[in-house]
Amino acid sequence: MLRRHPGCGALGALYFGIVAGLSFVPGLTIARPGWIWMIVAFVPVGVLLAFGFGPGRWWVALGFGGLGAAWIEAGQSIWMPAYANLDQVFSATAGVGLGVALVALLAAATTADGRSTAERAAVSADRRR
Repeated sequence: MLRRHPGCGALGALYFGIVAGLSFVPGLTIARPGWIWMIVAFVPVGVLLAFGFGPGRWWVALGFGGLGAAWIEAGQSIWMPAYANLDQVFSATAGVGLGVALVALLAAATTADGRSTAERAAVSADRRR
């Protein structure tokens, strides 16, 4: 992972540490439904993991994101049993999945040289003439 994009690993670890720390703040999700917070908070985790592992290994990024969410909830079940909820693991994994999907769509829209697939098709059509 760190060979492809070394900054993504460091930034991902920092962001995930912040999210994990905020998950132990009591009352953070009382004003709004908790599943919204978990999805929004974990979309960047999915983006950073997908950039780090590469879009071809989307399943690894999704697995690590879901595992991280499960570890957070496991910690909450030990230190804050009233706040632990299995639904948050699914919501966080859905957020990771959205982030991974964004990277996959971006990778599908661009080629290795940075041009979009539409630009590449136009250039190849011009070469055939």
